[in-house]
Amino acid sequence: MGFALISHTGKLVCPTQVGTHVVGFLRAFFKNMPTKLFKKPNKPSVEEVERYIQLWRKNESLSLPAKSLENLFKKFPKNKNIEEIIVKVCTLDVIFSVNVGRWFLQVSKHISEYNFDTKFEKDSFNLNEFALVDIGKSKKRDFYSFTTKYCSHYKPSDYPIYDSYIEKILWYFKTTEEYSSFSQFSRKELKDYATFKRVLEDFRKFFGLEKFNPREIDKYLWQLGKEVFSEQNKLLTTNSG
Repeated sequence: MGFALISHTGKLVCPTQVGTHVVGFLRAFFKNMPTKLFKKPNKPSVEEVERYIQLWRKNESLSLPAKSLENLFKKFPKNKNIEEIIVKVCTLDVIFSVNVGRWFLQVSKHISEYNFDTKFEKDSFNLNEFALVDIGKSKKRDFYSFTTKYCSHYKPSDYPIYDSYIEKILWYFKTTEEYSSFSQFSRKELKDYATFKRVLEDFRKFFGLEKFNPREIDKYLWQLGKEVFSEQNKLLTTNSG
């Protein structure tokens, strides 16, 4: 005996499509679900940040690739030679999973043609504008996360890293009543780099974390975000397999 389901659009869904619709439903459900349903993190504190920094140092799968990237950027500090840039772009993409992928050449050319070194040294460029790369056929693609990570390897104190896990955990604290006053922003504004930097600075001050530099805060927030939302990711992966 056959059966069918009705999708959210009111259309009949055949049995072979049920799995796809279940996964789609779950993704939409989790996107809007209050984060309090997942593991509740401890209140940010000096002790908590120090604990996560130690976890980072002890985890070779995190600390060794990060150190390798630091050494690579020191070995190739300039951004004119396209071959050197490609090595940095591709390595960064593999280690940080920043979704450069098949556009590695376009991204590398974009950097080499941008007069990056001069503008970066003078802080005379807008990161959000720099993150937009021409990928052909009159199309541009936003490599925002990648760009923050690339710039951070030159000036880690001035260019904190944006990552989806960091966005999620910042939004968790923003939407948790006892912490919500730490900064004023909407979630989409975290994609504006000036706002993102301000929010991170507000976070440091609100929770008394001024002793930590942006890179240390990044290590804390990224690991915490990954930990808090891991159950959500596992469930989605299981249902999409």
